[in-house]
Amino acid sequence: MPKKRSSAKHVARKAEGFDIRLGNAVADLGDQPVVRALGRFGEMADQPPLFALAGATMAAGFVLNRPRLARAGFRMLASEALATLAKGWIKRRVDRRRPNVHSGDHRARTGKIVDTSPHNSFPSGHSAGAVTIACAIARDYPGAAGITTAAAAVAVCAQVSAAKHFPVDAAVGVAIGFAAEVIVSELMRSPHDGGLR
Repeated sequence: MPKKRSSAKHVARKAEGFDIRLGNAVADLGDQPVVRALGRFGEMADQPPLFALAGATMAAGFVLNRPRLARAGFRMLASEALATLAKGWIKRRVDRRRPNVHSGDHRARTGKIVDTSPHNSFPSGHSAGAVTIACAIARDYPGAAGITTAAAAVAVCAQVSAAKHFPVDAAVGVAIGFAAEVIVSELMRSPHDGGLR
């Protein structure tokens, strides 16, 4: 058993080393105009813009008497709130320097030591938000799935290309966003017809 544990630890260390090298290699492209534009687009996946979008969608649904739009807005709002809580809970327990912090160790460490933005790389809240909002919209408007998925993918890639997060930070953020939307949608499920309302 100890041998298995040490072998798993070795694989995890190797994977983390690869993640750091890949993140640093992508970060070296940060001066490219396309990468800078990506970074600006990625900022739209921050919490304030996403909460504003969700709230405005829900309000528009009520004002225009469009229940599906109001439901989509509520789903967006609840999913983003849950994703924010989940990523915040993890960030308070894990230290990881961001790729754009060039000094020090970039390995993740549990047991929070420093609670400042440069040490809050894991996981990516922007990635979680982009994915949860994209999934929430597509749940009520399946025809928009292609556009929302593409926008979320660009926002997630922007986090890595702008040297704000390592690839694993973004991947875990994606998983959190997806899970948050699924949980909220399950809670919104109507018991009468088994369908999402």
